[in-house]
Amino acid sequence: MRALKKLLPIIGLLVVLGASIGLYMYAKHSSDKKEVEEKPVETTIFSCEEEDLTQISYKIQDKDEITLVKDSDTWIIKDNEDAPVNTLNLNQMIVDSREIVAKSIITEKNEEDLAEFGLDNPASIISIKTGSEEVTLYVGDESISAGGRYAYTEDKPERLFIVATTYFADFNYDLSQMIQTESLPELTSDNIVYFKSEKKDGKALEISRNDVKEFTSFSSWKVEEPLDYAVPGDDQYIPNLLNLLQKLALEECTVFDAKEEDYEKYELDKPNYTITIEYKDVDSGDSKELIIKVGKFKKDKYYISLSDYNNIYYTSLEIIKAILEPPYETYMCRTFLASADITELKELKLIKDDKEADYKLTYNSEKDEFDVDTVSGKKLDSKGILEEHDKILNIKINGLIKKEKIKDENFSFDNYEDFCCGKIVATYEDYEVEVDFYPYDGVNFYMVGFDGKKPQVVVDMNITDAALKVAE
Repeated sequence: MRALKKLLPIIGLLVVLGASIGLYMYAKHSSDKKEVEEKPVETTIFSCEEEDLTQISYKIQDKDEITLVKDSDTWIIKDNEDAPVNTLNLNQMIVDSREIVAKSIITEKNEEDLAEFGLDNPASIISIKTGSEEVTLYVGDESISAGGRYAYTEDKPERLFIVATTYFADFNYDLSQMIQTESLPELTSDNIVYFKSEKKDGKALEISRNDVKEFTSFSSWKVEEPLDYAVPGDDQYIPNLLNLLQKLALEECTVFDAKEEDYEKYELDKPNYTITIEYKDVDSGDSKELIIKVGKFKKDKYYISLSDYNNIYYTSLEIIKAILEPPYETYMCRTFLASADITELKELKLIKDDKEADYKLTYNSEKDEFDVDTVSGKKLDSKGILEEHDKILNIKINGLIKKEKIKDENFSFDNYEDFCCGKIVATYEDYEVEVDFYPYDGVNFYMVGFDGKKPQVVVDMNITDAALKVAE
């Protein structure tokens, strides 16, 4: 028994020792297979003056090599000499190329062991030339613990070292990213005067600055297509469109100096949309035109081409969708008389079927009210006129006419005047606005035309009847 007690401490020590050995073996087995002896001493592998650099070449894994050559003091892209170089990306490469520093030297390894470090098929290969020197750097896997990437130079493939991750990140651009993307002309809500978007099927939206005298109190814009005649534009929604046009940008040049087959590849030979923008140049004030063709859609971007450049770019899906997808009626002035100066209203006439309400108006600025002469219909005072005006403002455009929804089989656009069932005529100091109503589906909507022209849009029937009630 005493012997057993003497052995217990020894047994305990053996258990602890065994556990320690087990933990050590587990840790060793679980360690990074790339664990090697490192000497954390910075060593300059290559250095030169910026002005001595003549060429920078790099090849991203499984992609084509890109070569940048300095011609006099200008850098060009080999085989794409006319393409403007992305100076932001180039300048960072130049900074990296002036001095390559090994953050730590790794114990020499055999060439067949390079696969352990991702150097049998390097992530990138970078060649830097001056007038008298050249160095080629092979960059492999990243080492989180060492804070860099494994690398070697062509002349000593067995000598491995750690370089900064920038030698992968800053040389990881494809050709499209090395070509400087052009900038769209400066577009503002003040200098855009015309916008048109046309779908492949021919449907179009056309908006322009207002030159119709009768519309000027309603909107500074007018909507033409897809209508048969212009109507006032929506002064709240059209500015949203102008803001979106200002945000439109060329995010990347996909194809420089595009050929016919490139336009076919990106569906720009028969574009899904064609956008035309007319604007005043902010510097010269000259009238200019920009045509944007919108082609193939891929993931979160659209491929586009511009009238002024023979290149193919891509741009934001969200911006293009926001510009092109809203229904056409969104851009129309949806509320009649909304922006007109009510104090200039001289006469308000409302007609429902064969009954009429007619009011002669004079605005009294001292009393801030109207003197009302009721010619026909329900007698109204100034308060009644304002209430009636509010009812008219509640009549809003709900959409375009769909001919298949017209209930009356006898209705014809050739003699639409014969079917008019209501009118609102507002006479101001310098102009007159006429809104004409026609039967539509017989349940929810009327068709509407302006100034005696044929109907193009629909409005809520119940709201309209409430406004015309004074004529009953």
